[in-house]
Amino acid sequence: KMLEREKIDFLEISGGTYEFTAFFGPEDQKKMAKSTLEREAYFIEFANLIRKATSLPLLLTGGFRSKKAMEEAIDGGVVDLVGVARPFCLFPSFPLEFFEGTRDRVDIPVISMGIKFVSNGLENLWYQRQMQRMSRSLEPDPSLSYASLPSLGFSTYVCDFRSVSTAALIKWGVVFIVL
Repeated sequence: KMLEREKIDFLEISGGTYEFTAFFGPEDQKKMAKSTLEREAYFIEFANLIRKATSLPLLLTGGFRSKKAMEEAIDGGVVDLVGVARPFCLFPSFPLEFFEGTRDRVDIPVISMGIKFVSNGLENLWYQRQMQRMSRSLEPDPSLSYASLPSLGFSTYVCDFRSVSTAALIKWGVVFIVL
């Protein structure tokens, strides 16, 4: 109720950020209930609880891969907006394709090395590298080798501190609004 008085645009429910995640990677996804994975919206039960407590518009992020799941979450009245992250890293034009009817689902690779902590870190690096490519006006590269990820981590966090080009993000139609 306090947030409603603060004139915020919406409240996001998500699994966190790359630095602070609610779960740590592919191994955690394997432990999720089958119904959660099929439904795609990882945190929809929590969103349902929040919906009952506030009139703020709700944005749910986490697990969405199909147009159907996104529409069901919104049409069902649980949330007002859906957020996606990883699908944008490989298919930046997928929302347009959804609207045009040329795509109804975005499948993304799951990177698993069998060690939870390592898999999570390498998976995050792989997606970060895709974002870096787009920031330099390059196409995403789904064939990017997982074996190169340790060196990607070095170049990402030690050698490469160039800022992301806003013009490149606009070219891809990526818009972030931070208040």
